[in-house]
Amino acid sequence: MTFLGHAIFLNLIIVCFIFLKSKQIYAESFLGTKKEQFDALFEEGKKHVEDAPYKAIELLEQALRIADFSNDSLLIQLYKNLSNAYCNTSNYEKAFLYLSIAKDTALNKRDSLQFGWLSYETGLLYYSIQDYQEAIKQFEQTYRIAKQQKNKVLEGASLTQIGVQYRYLKDYWRSLRYLNLAEAIHLQNRDTLSIIGNYHNKALLFTYFYKLDSALYYFRQNICLSQQIKNHNLLLASITRLGTAFEHAQQYDSAMYYYQKAIEMYNQKESTLRWITDSYQSMARIHLKKRQTSSARYYAQEAEKFSHIISDKTYLTNTYYLLSECYDSARDFKKSLFYLKLADSMRNKLLDYKRLQYISSLNYKYETVKKQNEIIKERLALEEAQHKTQKQKNDVLLLVTLTLIFTVASVWILVMRKNRITAQLNLRNKQISEMNKKLQEMNLEKNNLISVVAHDIRAPFQRIKGLLNIIHMTGQNLNNEQIELLKQAIKIAEQSTEMVTELLDISSLEAKTEDIDFQVVDLTAILFELIEIYKEQAQSKGITLLHDLPQKKIEIMGNANYVKRIFDNLISNAIKFSFPNGKVTISLVKDTEWITVHVIDEGQGIAPEEKELLFQKFKRLSAKPTAGENSTGLGLAIVKQLADKLHAKIEVESQVGKGSDFAVIFSTQRA
Repeated sequence: MTFLGHAIFLNLIIVCFIFLKSKQIYAESFLGTKKEQFDALFEEGKKHVEDAPYKAIELLEQALRIADFSNDSLLIQLYKNLSNAYCNTSNYEKAFLYLSIAKDTALNKRDSLQFGWLSYETGLLYYSIQDYQEAIKQFEQTYRIAKQQKNKVLEGASLTQIGVQYRYLKDYWRSLRYLNLAEAIHLQNRDTLSIIGNYHNKALLFTYFYKLDSALYYFRQNICLSQQIKNHNLLLASITRLGTAFEHAQQYDSAMYYYQKAIEMYNQKESTLRWITDSYQSMARIHLKKRQTSSARYYAQEAEKFSHIISDKTYLTNTYYLLSECYDSARDFKKSLFYLKLADSMRNKLLDYKRLQYISSLNYKYETVKKQNEIIKERLALEEAQHKTQKQKNDVLLLVTLTLIFTVASVWILVMRKNRITAQLNLRNKQISEMNKKLQEMNLEKNNLISVVAHDIRAPFQRIKGLLNIIHMTGQNLNNEQIELLKQAIKIAEQSTEMVTELLDISSLEAKTEDIDFQVVDLTAILFELIEIYKEQAQSKGITLLHDLPQKKIEIMGNANYVKRIFDNLISNAIKFSFPNGKVTISLVKDTEWITVHVIDEGQGIAPEEKELLFQKFKRLSAKPTAGENSTGLGLAIVKQLADKLHAKIEVESQVGKGSDFAVIFSTQRA
């Protein structure tokens, strides 16, 4: 090679080096800016997980969208904080979802200790929804990991929680065994907060055993330790539970002394309000036992005030029962009955909430796998886009700097990179295929379980309803109040039967994957039939049921049963959510391409931000039935499933305060 050739070669190498270096500097500055944005969102979101969880969710979700998915440790912390924020809003499905993703990330990273702490958090989530058996499984898994990793803090915490779960399951001896094991570890670690928590649980356990001396010993130990570390909330909890121990032993004067002491310590912190409410309720209960009605009523009224402040349905229910007993003792039966009805109403709401929690726990695994699958697809799309962008940049770089020198090497690099990307995509496609298979199996399992549970529940409800109707028809000696209560019981039985039936419907629809047998369906005949059926129900609310339907046949290709169920739900909802003395209109419009049926009401309307929730299962919107009718949150989900199977579209136009227009659109190509 000549001198000129060497010079050209050297210049090309220098140009290549300068270009690569400038590209590296630009990339580092861009990534640095992105990381600063992520850090700011993440830190701000963490601050609000407890006090403002909705704001925390918004910030953390933004951080997730720009997160560096190669930093597993940071991702785990992000998912964990999102789970805690959703838990604080009672959205347990999302809480389980993000905690499950965090566990998968820790597992892929092979970080056993982090996986152990995440299993501990999962146990606490199950404890929150009162699934104590599943919580024990998670804490036992945590304990095994803690033993392997020789982490005494995690080991002691998991043993304490296992003991707590067995206490709720009323297996007191096994609970005591685990709490003793935990106590030895906490004392060895000199972990004061954990010792206080363990003593608190042991004291409660001895209270149930009627071993007052042992319970008092541990509560008094907690008082001393709380004073040493100057923790007001723990001190208040210990004093309140000391009163509980004396009350359990029927030493009421001592119990009242400690309850009164707890009340005097009230410092208007939200974290202490529950203990103050407990103290007021207990004072009311003791005064009732002593037949001191006026004092009992005073303390029950104070408990009611604090129960409203903390917005806890369980506390409100117990307080209403106490007030009912107070007024009953004072022979003020009207007020006693008033508070008894309030308590029963609140208890029914709690039962509905727990039922939804149970259904959510059945669905969460299915939803978790589904969300994981979506996240994997999003990551694949992002990675594929990044690969394409990088390939384009590399092509430009090769054209500018390596056209004459590294042609063969460049081709080899591109081929190898393409093979590696292809292998990665094949591997991920295989993972997606396996996840889809698991998803289908879990969906089938979920549908089967819901069907079995719903079938087993529906028969008893129908028998109860039948017996109540017999009593209603044959009970000649019942007074007006008893008849009213009997009507309410019949209504509750009918509502429960309706909810179970809709659960079976939605489960059946989700289980059916084969195509339906399309036949000619007389659409106008079905609409006239439903108008006749609902005429009496509409008249009972003073609602005028109007129609603008052609007298001639309008036929479509579909399934008559499915079409009837769609409009049965829509007309029923229109009447249910319309104000008395309003109008509901059913109309049909046909053109060359579409047949559109409108169900229009003059009801409450739907808020714009709630429209996306309309056709989701178990979603109850701000609009409520105007005459106290039952609403399970499944009707529109069933309508959507049926419309999809008929290849029909549903459009909704609504204005708050003016009403809604549900339009079902069929293609004339299938008519």
